[in-house]
Amino acid sequence: MFDWGPRPFRFLNCWLEDRDFKTFVEEKWRDFNVIGRGAFVLKEKLKLLQKEIRAWNKNQFGDLNAKMKILQEKMRYLELICEERRKRS
Repeated sequence: MFDWGPRPFRFLNCWLEDRDFKTFVEEKWRDFNVIGRGAFVLKEKLKLLQKEIRAWNKNQFGDLNAKMKILQEKMRYLELICEERRKRS
């Protein structure tokens, strides 16, 4: 297996539907105490926020990848059932 480095951060639209997300991000951003030049502070705060959002996402929504795999398996199963029924007709 290859080491492709850190996993890319992906913003999920479903986060915007959560009524507490904006407040969560604002509070975390204010709580981060980073000292330095503007670009450095921005980069470091974004890095810290990324970690916080990943943890929040797991608590709020669970493991979406695992849920998606389960749903894909269910879809495959249902497709097989439909195909078998078509063959019988």
